[in-house]
Amino acid sequence: MQLGPVRFSVDPKRQAARRPFEHVLVVRETEFWLDGATANAGIQGVYRKLAADEARNRLIIDDVIRALEEGRFPILLTERRNRLEYFAEQLRGFVRHLVILRGGMSPKERRQLGARLTEVPDDEERLVLATGRYAGEGFDDARLEVRIFDYVDRVEETTVEYDQEALRHFEEGV
Repeated sequence: MQLGPVRFSVDPKRQAARRPFEHVLVVRETEFWLDGATANAGIQGVYRKLAADEARNRLIIDDVIRALEEGRFPILLTERRNRLEYFAEQLRGFVRHLVILRGGMSPKERRQLGARLTEVPDDEERLVLATGRYAGEGFDDARLEVRIFDYVDRVEETTVEYDQEALRHFEEGV
């Protein structure tokens, strides 16, 4: 394998010292419990059961609604398209501007959604629902304040990756 020169490297301590804001991680614990049958169904069975947990889903939805009520601009990130549709259905009535970003969209669709989001005035509520891979690769809106994660796997590494990407774009003014 051949690699080119390093274009960007992250020094977390230097970045933290330069940021004009503070990171706050809010861990939301649930009473989710695996029964023996689910545990024996394999990891995908565990993920399906976790994604179907109504108490967990309600916590996520309530956190999004609270952020909107506080006048903040949230993005809800998930790894699964069916989860995007679920959350869109649950949240559509609570927000004036809902934008769904997912992989497989044409460049024209992405441009149209980006333009639509840019046109939303700062004082109007907006919510972005996105698959993490899409949002982690170049999605940028300086008004974005709150990230809510619906991950059932690879949480830590994915969260760090997307945060660093978003901060790099924010700091560079991309």
